[in-house]
Amino acid sequence: MDGIDLTELLQRRLHDVPSGHDGLAAAIMTPLVFPQAGLSVGPSWDDVKRLLAAAEGMQPVDIRDYALLMLLAVYGFRAGEVTALCL
Repeated sequence: MDGIDLTELLQRRLHDVPSGHDGLAAAIMTPLVFPQAGLSVGPSWDDVKRLLAAAEGMQPVDIRDYALLMLLAVYGFRAGEVTALCL
């Protein structure tokens, strides 16, 4: 859902329920979710350099792969962001 958490959506809908159920929405506690909780540390820069070196070449596919790896490694793009690019 674009920017709306399921719990928030449920709370909004519960506010629309006829009287007698008004306290139900307030009773739902949202979990604490830290923005970077699910992020892994990632590979070391030595590993990144080796990966980039393996992708070096002059063929179009090599140039493409190198550019995509740079987006991932240097700019911190996620795989989904890279695959969504329209080149």
